[in-house]
Amino acid sequence: MEMKTGNFVRRTLIGTSIFGTVAVNPWLSYDPINLPKMFFVTTGAFILLTPLVIFRSQINRLSKMYLYSTSLFVVSLGIVIFLNSAPWSQQLWGVWGRATGFVTYLAFIIIMLSASIAGSQGYGPTIRRAFEKLSYFITFYAVIQAAELDPINWSQKAIIATLGNINFMSSFLGLAAISMMSRVINEKVGFTGKLHYSFLSLVNLLLIWISGSIQGIAIFISGVTVSIVMYFRKNIGFQKAIIMLGVISSAGLVVFLGTAGLGPLRSLYQETVSFRIDYWSAAIRMSLANWKNGIGIDSYGDYYQQYRDTRAVASTGPQRVSNTAHNIFLDVTSGAGIFCGLAFLLVFFSTSILILKVIKSGDYDENFIAISSIWTGFVIFCMISINQIGVGVWGFVFMGLLNGVKYYQSSQTPSQISFRGNTNRISTDPDRTTTFSRTNVITTIFLGLVGFLISIVPNYLDVEMLRSVRKLDFTKMATVANSPFATTFYKDKYQSLLIETGRDIDASLFALNEVKKNPRNYVSLKVIAFSPSTSDSEKAFAIKQLKLLDPLNGALISQLDLVGKNLR
Repeated sequence: MEMKTGNFVRRTLIGTSIFGTVAVNPWLSYDPINLPKMFFVTTGAFILLTPLVIFRSQINRLSKMYLYSTSLFVVSLGIVIFLNSAPWSQQLWGVWGRATGFVTYLAFIIIMLSASIAGSQGYGPTIRRAFEKLSYFITFYAVIQAAELDPINWSQKAIIATLGNINFMSSFLGLAAISMMSRVINEKVGFTGKLHYSFLSLVNLLLIWISGSIQGIAIFISGVTVSIVMYFRKNIGFQKAIIMLGVISSAGLVVFLGTAGLGPLRSLYQETVSFRIDYWSAAIRMSLANWKNGIGIDSYGDYYQQYRDTRAVASTGPQRVSNTAHNIFLDVTSGAGIFCGLAFLLVFFSTSILILKVIKSGDYDENFIAISSIWTGFVIFCMISINQIGVGVWGFVFMGLLNGVKYYQSSQTPSQISFRGNTNRISTDPDRTTTFSRTNVITTIFLGLVGFLISIVPNYLDVEMLRSVRKLDFTKMATVANSPFATTFYKDKYQSLLIETGRDIDASLFALNEVKKNPRNYVSLKVIAFSPSTSDSEKAFAIKQLKLLDPLNGALISQLDLVGKNLR
């Protein structure tokens, strides 16, 4: 049976993205949300590597800024792993509970470039429909959770769908609502169709409102604004459309400042927005202090307490910490350095330039409007949130689609140009009818197996750690915690359980060994500082290091000073 390369890319891309959103494992995994998603996204991305090689000439026709910035980002992200002191396993797979390390970002880039291939072949509308159909499931599950009928006993009773957090759920539904409202505003779908999409959009917005998360609302408004501006652009002209967009954006900025307690609309103050400003400020300081190589990919949490300011501590106390900047651009820049961060920003900037050029030309259809609007919503998500895999994978898919459109349009006659595609062209386009050779099939299977093995390691350790914790099997726990692939979370959990069960000597020995490998392990340093089993010199080192890592934590410093007074 022949395998058409174009169809293979489309199907693999859709399947990878869908599983990257819905995959969960609350029964066996300690991290039931992110690691299962990373597994499918990484495996699917590696499967897509072969088509990237097959279509390399087509990839080379894409925007040079887009390709160069993408290449620079991947190369610089890979290099910095070896140039900073953060644990390499954490940089490779990401911190526990996030899983946004090098592997995930590499998978996102592969998926993005694959989406560019799909976009250049006119598959954009098909992929958009798949996204909307997926949103039906997410909406339905969110309704089930809102009605408190969830069959899965999650640790929190909230409207999270399969995304693990109300903010991620609301962001996904906000993106889906943009796509559906774009159909209502821009497309000829008939009265029944408009009613259908309007109803689904309202349900999504209602779920966002009930959840209490404002992220989805902000994303929806930004995306629909772009959709409306692009709709009116052909009637009012490019300059007036840009002015209109600028005015609306300025109004949005005033509203955002109000949610942060600033400006004339300070009555809209949201505490979570204030927290984000604290996290952004710390990330900026980290980036400036470590501008060359960063602090380590996905290592923000190891440095937050050191770089937070007095405002952050005074507002809620030193106990509030974070392992992410809640801004994807700042996460990348602080983790991998300014050069890598600028390259990442340029990938987005090149896509923005492409959209503006298309808007200026006026040569676009309703599907380009929709996907541009969805991607704009994703950019807002990147600025205020965490790069959650289930949402992020679709953002990179739509970014890739947009960059593939230009090649697709330039390959057709003016009468054929449409982001929807053309059925006559589908059957004759050599890019879509190219078949896999036997060598290509074998290579694809091999690369898929490599992706599988890379992503199964953290998933396996996660399952083993949860199993050993449930059974209080310290022997197995020690095996997992001492593994070179173990995250800091497993090490900290192991030490905490040792202390709780009165195994202070074992905890101290483990902590001392861990600090030799990672002198920034906060929990290990506290074990050493307060344990009766450690020597005075070991305590003195731990006390000095903790004061360096958490200089504004007055309560901790007071406790450390008491310990220090008793040292000989």
